[in-house]
Amino acid sequence: MKYSEGDQIKKVRPGNGPLSYVGLVSTITNLSKHGCNLSKESGFFTFGYLDENYIKIGDKRHSVILITNDGTTTTAKLREGKNTLNTATATCNPSDTFDQYEGARIALARLFDVDPFSQDKPAYREVKRAAKVGEYIKVTSDSIGVTAREICKVIRDPGFEVGRVYVRTKRGTCYGAEGDGPVTLLDMYEYVVLEGYTPPQEPEKPVEVIANGERYVKA
Repeated sequence: MKYSEGDQIKKVRPGNGPLSYVGLVSTITNLSKHGCNLSKESGFFTFGYLDENYIKIGDKRHSVILITNDGTTTTAKLREGKNTLNTATATCNPSDTFDQYEGARIALARLFDVDPFSQDKPAYREVKRAAKVGEYIKVTSDSIGVTAREICKVIRDPGFEVGRVYVRTKRGTCYGAEGDGPVTLLDMYEYVVLEGYTPPQEPEKPVEVIANGERYVKA
């Protein structure tokens, strides 16, 4: 595909190159035989080559969900043009009778990373934007000091790049200001913001007292 400066592009498949987070959109600001530069609207300024993992915004391509089954396994695919963005499956238990609706429901839920058996609606939603100090984020891919799906709290904004934040983590790669503890620096393409998220409360630790040389747990 031919690109021009000013084109908006979106990454639709994982792989090397700029916009490593699938779904991110940016604008080409400089194009040469050596690659291209992308604007800061994607959360960072980067350089790289464009291949079949990218599409140009404005192309007449629409997302399509395709659900098929072989009588045992149901497969759901999310496609955009010729690209398959995601695939999920649901397999019928051998002791159950195959049900097309139930298979499609489970596969479709998994396609969008939703628990098909959860009875409770999540109390928060995942949003792709720059995080603010005090908010919680979910890491979308393994990175230095963090793993995919790990939930972290944003503690500081270094202020030198849109969407780049420091988060507190047990395996931090560096130490921030006094009291921060171990922290890791993440770019916007490495996380989603959990709007409305409340961390689970840790159970209270029993209070121990010592009397007459004996150790007791205070009721």
